[in-house]
Amino acid sequence: MNDPSTGSAFANNIIPQSRLSPNGVAMLNASPEPSPGFLQGRNNFIQTRPSPQDQRKDTVSVDYNPNESHNFRFRLQNYNFFQPEAFRSGTDRAVRTIDRPNRTYAELHLDGQPDLDQRSVGVGLL
Repeated sequence: MNDPSTGSAFANNIIPQSRLSPNGVAMLNASPEPSPGFLQGRNNFIQTRPSPQDQRKDTVSVDYNPNESHNFRFRLQNYNFFQPEAFRSGTDRAVRTIDRPNRTYAELHLDGQPDLDQRSVGVGLL
């Protein structure tokens, strides 16, 4: 390993502490140490972390028929998804959490009159 300012080799191929860049040292310290005994191609580090997923799906359906020509229908759907990602871009330094609540509500009224169209209402709630 050569000294860029003189072109001669560093003693024992070790760069003196006084010549190390503080920014470079900080970048190296942010990276994990190599895993002993692991070498796959150019990779020398392996790490595992839990990556749980928490999902919940609820559906409520109610139909009400007060008489032959009228019926009411009510639907409620609740879907929650939560997942912390430990290795976004292959590192645990930029953890991302996905939290997606999703709720929908729909109501439908059918009235048996031939001249009236059915009416429905739908709402998405977050």
